[in-house]
Amino acid sequence: MHHTWPWRRRPSAALVVAFVALFVALGGVGWAATQLPANSVGTRQLRNNAVTYQKIALHTIGAQRIDQNVVQVRVGGTCSGTKGAIGSIARSGGVSCNSTVPNEFGASGPAVPIKTSSATVITKSLPGGSNYLVLANPSIAVTGAASQVTVGCTLSVGSTNQFRNITFPATAGTQLGVIPLQLAAGSGTATVACSTDAPASTSVTGLSGRGAIQTGTNG
Repeated sequence: MHHTWPWRRRPSAALVVAFVALFVALGGVGWAATQLPANSVGTRQLRNNAVTYQKIALHTIGAQRIDQNVVQVRVGGTCSGTKGAIGSIARSGGVSCNSTVPNEFGASGPAVPIKTSSATVITKSLPGGSNYLVLANPSIAVTGAASQVTVGCTLSVGSTNQFRNITFPATAGTQLGVIPLQLAAGSGTATVACSTDAPASTSVTGLSGRGAIQTGTNG
């Protein structure tokens, strides 16, 4: 009786093809890793999004490689002496100095009932000829909410505005919340106006302070 051992059997065509493909693949990887000519990989060889932030070495991207229309360069320089106030900051990080500190403006007022139609909570006129950073933090009080209540407030100066809202759950007690608002704008009348979807049976009031600081034209 003759025995045919497994290693003496003729390999199938599929097994031969598989081994050939494996050797070609391994050989190709080895060639790519060791035989690429210098300076042979360029923009056309890189796939879109192939270079991620993990592949960029730390501290290697400086002011010459960033888009200064998108990223503000670190501020450099100081103001002192008779011109001790920063008037503006350039995209390149340089500063210009003024002889006077920026003007500041503030306003406050009593609590105002907030209904479904927009109600002015506070207003302040900002003098012309300058730009401003305007901030407001309307404090909202909701009492006796039988259902969920949403209150929205808008800070506006001329045609520039910012809107944010806050939602309160249903509860018989009084709930308090704050809506932080800020925007950069020119001169004009700064206004905070609020409205709510609460029914008439729910008491909603708003109380706000307003602040503005004069700024230069940055960038």
